[in-house]
Amino acid sequence: MILQEASAGPGASVDQNLIIKDVIITGLDTLYSANVGGPFKMNSIIIGEEIRFSTLQIRGKVEMISSWKEDYAFAAEINDVAVDIQLDLKPEQSVIQTRKDGQILRERATIFLRNLQVIEFREMSVTMPAVIFSSAESLIAGYLNKELPRVICVYLKTMLPRVLMKIAKPKEG
Repeated sequence: MILQEASAGPGASVDQNLIIKDVIITGLDTLYSANVGGPFKMNSIIIGEEIRFSTLQIRGKVEMISSWKEDYAFAAEINDVAVDIQLDLKPEQSVIQTRKDGQILRERATIFLRNLQVIEFREMSVTMPAVIFSSAESLIAGYLNKELPRVICVYLKTMLPRVLMKIAKPKEG
């Protein structure tokens, strides 16, 4: 992300470019179920659930470019990130596994991801050196508010099918 801002002391103006780069997110393994949703019936069976990340930690750099170029490290911690997830079950497209004698071993409905949305977080704290101008912290918070939900949704969209397939596979032996 690049931001251009004119800032300096009284009577002076300096063009600065800020670039947020090298962003690393940790804590995606703190995902848990808050157990506030449940199955409900509309045109099909929907499982609605709120899942949460306990703590996400973000590290990155802010590169300031004006008459010189400098990098400043920042860190952020976001607590209790809530994600609304709705899975649409289609029993009419289900897969039924049976034994040779006809007894049903397992019935698995086809699952479609209906909704995936980051809905809230409890607290965000950003730490960085005081030498950067004051609006840099707001820039980082705004960047995280915009980009983090997108990153979380991409992560969950790739992870959920793998997890659901692992659950759906019958154990051998």
